[in-house]
Amino acid sequence: MEINGKVTSVNEAIQIALAHHQTGDFSAAENIYKHILDVDGTNSAALHLYGALALQSGNVEFAYELMSQSLQINPDHAELHCNFGVALKMKGRLAEAKASFIRALDLKPDYAQAHSNLGTIFHEQREFDKALASFKAAIALDPENGDSYFNQGLTLHSLQKLPESVIAYQRALALKPDSALVHTQLGTVFRELRQFDNAEADFRKALQIDPNFAGAHNNLGELLRDKGQLELALESYRRALDIQPDFFVARSNFLFTSNYLPKALAEIQLSEARNFGELVRFYAHPFDQWPNSPNPHRKLRIGLVSGDLRSHPVGFFIESILASHKQDGSGTVEYIAYSNHYLDDDISRRIQGYCHDWRLVEGISDARLARQIHHDRIDILIDLSGHTARNRLPMFAWKPAPIQVTWLGYFATTGVQEIDYILADRWSLPNDEEHHFTEKVWHLPETRLCFSVPNEEVPVSALPALVNNHITFGCFSNLSKVNDMTIALWAGLLAAIPYSRLLLKSRQLDDLGMRQKTVGLFASYGITADRLLLEGAVPRKAYFAAYHRVDIMLDTLPFPGGTTTIEALWMGVPVLTLAGESFLERQGVSLLINANLPDWIAITPDDYIARAISHASNLQQLANLRGNLRQQLLTSTLFNSTRLAFKLEVALRGMWVRWCDQPSQQA
Repeated sequence: MEINGKVTSVNEAIQIALAHHQTGDFSAAENIYKHILDVDGTNSAALHLYGALALQSGNVEFAYELMSQSLQINPDHAELHCNFGVALKMKGRLAEAKASFIRALDLKPDYAQAHSNLGTIFHEQREFDKALASFKAAIALDPENGDSYFNQGLTLHSLQKLPESVIAYQRALALKPDSALVHTQLGTVFRELRQFDNAEADFRKALQIDPNFAGAHNNLGELLRDKGQLELALESYRRALDIQPDFFVARSNFLFTSNYLPKALAEIQLSEARNFGELVRFYAHPFDQWPNSPNPHRKLRIGLVSGDLRSHPVGFFIESILASHKQDGSGTVEYIAYSNHYLDDDISRRIQGYCHDWRLVEGISDARLARQIHHDRIDILIDLSGHTARNRLPMFAWKPAPIQVTWLGYFATTGVQEIDYILADRWSLPNDEEHHFTEKVWHLPETRLCFSVPNEEVPVSALPALVNNHITFGCFSNLSKVNDMTIALWAGLLAAIPYSRLLLKSRQLDDLGMRQKTVGLFASYGITADRLLLEGAVPRKAYFAAYHRVDIMLDTLPFPGGTTTIEALWMGVPVLTLAGESFLERQGVSLLINANLPDWIAITPDDYIARAISHASNLQQLANLRGNLRQQLLTSTLFNSTRLAFKLEVALRGMWVRWCDQPSQQA
């Protein structure tokens, strides 16, 4: 055989091609492999190595064909089975890939790369303990392989073993210091640990290594949002989208974060949401016919899509409604949950028991999930996320169900034209705001929300001001909501009520830098540090107990509390809110009207301060309200899950009847 004008043996030619491959000269390597196979089309080594080259070049199908041929000739080659497993994994055939890696290890038990590759399969299949065992074996055999440490870090992160995950990523970086991906993942763990300076340093290091890494720009944006640097966060999302226009997570993050801005314009948000909807539709292949029987009176199959069917605000609000449907026993509806989060807890397990079926869909492609929902004959598919984390809005653009609805988890339009309705109430979404939505607004009679009675048995305490001799205000909302406009309003309130204190409790305040920043912001308005109590996150029972130290809760603006508002009321602590105009801005209005607390709704900032002064000046009235508020709440619509479950079913049946009257849309 002649290579570059020299006569060589086939084995020598393979070594020359392999050298070109290893130095990155793929074209030269490919030409030699082709030449070898022209001479000897059954050369197993050439077929294997040419397949490995094709795999590295991204030509997965060709790689699969070449390695399949090689395996027929040489079925007992460990490296070949390992590389073939990689090709199978890239084709989405995980079970076959696992079998290939196991076969490689049967042939060569000390094969570090096969152990590591097998671990990645276990990780994707959520068999995390097995994944960790595989990575441990790989590292023991080859401690210089940074990929094994990286994959170990990913698995530990999935198990929420965050400190251990940091160690694994740092070991990976010791071996691969210029990996933008590892720096980004390490930054993500630091963000979850609320070590914000470390997180930002790693995200910026990743972008220094690779300025066009869209994922790092997006993750930096999420961190900046946590830190309250909202404009900078939006810039980071914009940069991610400039690089990768179809980065749907970054688009959702942009829309979600814009809600925090004090001067967010509804028209601009609607335009951005429409852009999102148009883009996800471009990548979808929407169904236009469905096999659902158009009988207006039959049992309805309702699909719920969310990553938050667990210990999360969505879980807290929906659990009792699903329980009421289950207890009703009428059999007129059944719920099928599509959970986009592999983690489970007591709430997710209870919710699972209230559903006819439960499908874990995290990691499943939009196309596959849409086909599954269509095959399941879901009549009405409900998005419970909007543009919050772990949403599946791009899948809704496939229109897998004849009726699609968004509800509960978000407070603005999704922009997805294939979502037909948004569930609201007239307190939070007046008629004159409906033009800001791509969805048709369907109003529930009193409230769109119903909270589940907390399992944590924490009693209501006496009014702390009676012992403290001063009023303690509080806010336990996400600190990103505490913007300059809110701080200015609260500072005016604290100045107007001498000796009053403000307790802020938020996960961001675990970070020393965030505490120092918060103290500085209040100081700029003349409020000294001794007037502030700043605390981070605690377990849920201790979180409820923290309300024992608060007399009056203060709502943020323009992004009010939802879960924190109703939890405060549950603990006997009234909440002062400022009514706005948008769906989001009126969330507090709806909650307080339904709790029969209209005198805690302010119309203007001056009214907000005046009402705070008035309520704070009458301690006996506050004490009486505190003692009765939980019972008042329990008898309100906000805890009447039976009533809301019925009203929800009436609304869904109304949508279904309307669809049944349009036979042109049916199969």
